[in-house]
Parts: sequence; structure tokens; C-alpha cells
Amino acid sequence: MRLLDMPIRWSIGLAAGLLLAAALPGVAGRALAHGGPEKVIDERFVVTVALAPDGDLTRLRFFFRDFQTGRGLTEPMSVRVRIAEDEAPTPLHAQRAAVVGSWADVLYQFPHDGFYEVVLEFSLDGEPARVYRPEDWRIWVGKPRGLDSRTWAGVAATSALVTMVVVVISLRRPRAERGGAR
Repeated sequence: MRLLDMPIRWSIGLAAGLLLAAALPGVAGRALAHGGPEKVIDERFVVTVALAPDGDLTRLRFFFRDFQTGRGLTEPMSVRVRIAEDEAPTPLHAQRAAVVGSWADVLYQFPHDGFYEVVLEFSLDGEPARVYRPEDWRIWVGKPRGLDSRTWAGVAATSALVTMVVVVISLRRPRAERGGAR
């Protein structure tokens, strides 16, 4: 099948894929280095972290759920959280957190805007010798940064190019295939 013989939905799909492929590395890049906010541990638990401002501090709230049922954990547990600057070996902050219901809160005043590594360890009080440690979180704390003019120019140029490709492909197909008069 030649490029110009593709159905319109394929050309739109191709255009969307190209645009996403061009934009995703610049936008997501290092922020997704350690996955998303949810971590699955031993196909037994799911831990999610959420950040929110709390005065001059930042609240990190960790939610604990059962992997099978999705319900919040109600078993007593011990939680330890360590926070380090991005790619620094020494933690800035280490704290044990009380678990209330199925979540634990940590309040911390981050020294400056930037990426931080958050490490969580927890154990159920019923099995204290077993320590669970999900993959670390890499979080951005601070004001969102705007994109520089070169990035915006690249996104605009890629978008214009993809739009032109879709228009040219759709106009070069015979009118009957586009849904016009027969």
C-alpha cells in the first residue's frame, strides 16, 4: 500500500503518533525515570504517593492498598521515608510516619525547587522482619518551569509539519474515498 493510498484514519493516527513521539521525550523525559505515582510490591500491595502544599511545607501522602481487592490496608504497619536531592547518596531527611487508616503523611520543607528521590520502606506489624521497599519515586518539587523558546519552536514546527502531511495525504486521495460526491 502506498502512502497516498492510506485511509484517512490511518493518516490521522500516523500524524498523532509522530507528534506524540516528537513531544514526549522533551516533556516527560527525566520526570518518568522512576515510573508513575503508583508502585506494585510483590503483587501484594499498591502504594501511591501524592504531593500537596501545606503552608511552607509539602505534604507527601502515601496510600496503601491491597493489590487483589484494591481496598485500603487496615493492618497496623510501620513506615519509614527518606528524602534525598536528585542523585545524591546522602538523605536530606529521614522520618518514621504514623499510618492512619490506609495512608501515612510526611511533612517536609524542601530547600529549593528541583527533583528529589523519595524512598519508602514499610513492614506490617504482624510480620516485622519482612520489609517492603517499592521502587523509589523521583518527584519535582517547586513551581512549574516554562518551556524555553527553542522547545516551543520545535513543537510548533513538528505540529505544522504533521498537519501538512495529513492535509496533503487527504487531498491527494480521490474525492469518492474522502466521502465526497461520487
